[in-house]
Amino acid sequence: MKQSFRKEDKLTSPRQFKRILYKGKKVRRGCIELSSGKSADSRPRLGIIISAKVANAVNRNRYKRKIREFFRTHKEFLEGKEIVIRLKKPVSDEWFNEFEEAMKEAFGVKEWTKN
Repeated sequence: MKQSFRKEDKLTSPRQFKRILYKGKKVRRGCIELSSGKSADSRPRLGIIISAKVANAVNRNRYKRKIREFFRTHKEFLEGKEIVIRLKKPVSDEWFNEFEEAMKEAFGVKEWTKN
């Protein structure tokens, strides 16, 4: 599977976000709220919500890059899923560990490595 993060991998319309946020399975860990649902096709897709109240633009973009990189490198575990990740205030220094734990819980994965 190609490892890039393309436009087809993103949730883009408000309708797509709302469908996952309101009807999807939710997992909360600290400052992370993760909602997931089934994709119409087998392609995993990602939506990220980070309010301007959470952090300045530099840090918001840093958070988004880190989340996209995780998604890009773990696509094989997420086949057929659409995911919306919402970062809420206050963002702790351990936010990425909370994110990984929420992903493990949501998708029933013990470790993110292939056997």
